Amino acid sequence: MATRDRRGQLPGSTQVSRPNGPSMPGERVTVRVTGAHHTMPQNTTPERLTAQQARVLERLLAGDTVTAAAKAAKVDRSTVYRWFRESLEFQAAYNEGRHQLQAATRSRLLRLTEQAVDTVEHAVENGDVRTALRLLERLGLLTPPVIGSSNVEDLEVQRMRNESARAESRWFAELEKMTAMGGNP
Repeated sequence: MATRDRRGQLPGSTQVSRPNGPSMPGERVTVRVTGAHHTMPQNTTPERLTAQQARVLERLLAGDTVTAAAKAAKVDRSTVYRWFRESLEFQAAYNEGRHQLQAATRSRLLRLTEQAVDTVEHAVENGDVRTALRLLERLGLLTPPVIGSSNVEDLEVQRMRNESARAESRWFAELEKMTAMGGNP
């Protein structure tokens, strides 16, 4: 179970902003991602999501599975997968949250640089460099993960490119099938 910060937030959780109390089902809310030790700056163009989408994002960014996040938001997990496939706003907010969590993590790691260097130095002095480097590699700290865009327009362009590539692939597959059967293209 994750430890909550002084504001009662889970590390990497989202804050759902609504000035007049809890949101109603289907109502749009603004999502703000917080880091483990400090509040991340709010996106200059905050994504608008339903309260259920915001709850799912909160749980996913806190490390829950899609199933657990869906259950917390009282939606079916297929709904969450549909949001990932079809809602550019949801995708962008999720990606923005991941970008912010990654930035917060990198910031924390930079603060630990001296300790990390001391540890690596100690490992080197004791001949255990291979283990230290393997751990860093396995944790993915030597290469950053690829995170999609947090810009809805960029996601739309990518979606169109993907659909075009799929259509082209289907067309070529059909052409090959016709050619294999002895038909003319």
